[in-house]
Amino acid sequence: MPKIVNHDQYREDICKKCFAIFSKKGYASVTMREIAREADVSTGTLYHYFPTKQAIFEQMFQYIAPENVAQTLGQYTQSMKLEEKLNQFTHFWGTYKTYYQNILLLLIDFYRNSDTGTAQQVIDRIAMFYINEIAKYLELPIEIAELMFTFLTGIVYHIMVRPETVSFEKLVGLFNAIVLEYQQQH
Repeated sequence: MPKIVNHDQYREDICKKCFAIFSKKGYASVTMREIAREADVSTGTLYHYFPTKQAIFEQMFQYIAPENVAQTLGQYTQSMKLEEKLNQFTHFWGTYKTYYQNILLLLIDFYRNSDTGTAQQVIDRIAMFYINEIAKYLELPIEIAELMFTFLTGIVYHIMVRPETVSFEKLVGLFNAIVLEYQQQH
């Protein structure tokens, strides 16, 4: 009897396995052969599911971003106050800052080594996914969610390049106070 393969699940499994190799080597440096090896599939199978490295990259974020959001924001309940949600959310970002650094570096490498217009569209889709989820879960206006996303991304960057000058906890505490003050006034 022939093996029945759920192609969508198989594609997702391949994509999830690729994050480690992309994070380690960067978008530009990793080859399709290395991706196939990391995903434990033949190169032919990889090309069957993904015609290009960019296709893998884009779909990889379609799978990891919702999982990441569910892990980060899925524990919230409607009864939680904004302050509790902010504290949990920013604590999660602080705990997984290396993961977010890898995402940031990967997106920068992708941007530098791809057609700028296409890369910008991909990065915008990824950023807007996170921004919309922040707005939804924290029940914030989209502008504040975008500010929060930008701020946290900036902190993650500074922790990476200037760790001795940045206190994640201090900056996040200040930012959370600003968001709470804004929310009270509006």
